[in-house]
Amino acid sequence: MTHYSEKRQGLFWGGMLILLGLLLLFDQWNIIDFSDMWPLIIIAVGVWHIIKPRQSDNNNKNHLVGDQQVLTDEQNIHYSKTLGDLNLQIHSQNFTGGSARTIFGDIKVDLSSVHPAEGENVLDLSTTFGDIKITISPSLPLKIISSNTAGDMDVFEEKRSGMRQSVTYQSPDYENAESRLKIITSQVFGDLKVW
Repeated sequence: MTHYSEKRQGLFWGGMLILLGLLLLFDQWNIIDFSDMWPLIIIAVGVWHIIKPRQSDNNNKNHLVGDQQVLTDEQNIHYSKTLGDLNLQIHSQNFTGGSARTIFGDIKVDLSSVHPAEGENVLDLSTTFGDIKITISPSLPLKIISSNTAGDMDVFEEKRSGMRQSVTYQSPDYENAESRLKIITSQVFGDLKVW
């Protein structure tokens, strides 16, 4: 067994133990009913054992397991992950939006060199257990609508923490801009940072 696969297994089982601990804690606080989560845990372990030999294809947009780094100039993106982080660097000069989703993993999106297509373009980002970090160009006409169940939210100068939070941000020039980007984020457990 290679050092890489040992590290991967350690991360997976460490993550599963953290998840199990969180579920037990939230069950005690009556936030969720832990007995309803057992099928999800069994499915996640099964998916890990079935998919882990296929981790080497880095060009697949719908990786199920493993971290993925993407550098793209696509106009419209659609990426999804089951286990692992998704790191997107988008350099499109006619960006129309799209979506990125993870179940157990973070989403990092670098939009600092993106120019949206004409009109309103929508990018939808969602995680179940993971953080979302977005880097934005200061000149980008932008609207952000964000919600989470538990975690911290830091959208430019607006900061919130706790349970069931939402933040809406709109740049001053958004409504009159010829090309603009709306980002919608949703998280169950995780932090949001936009800067």
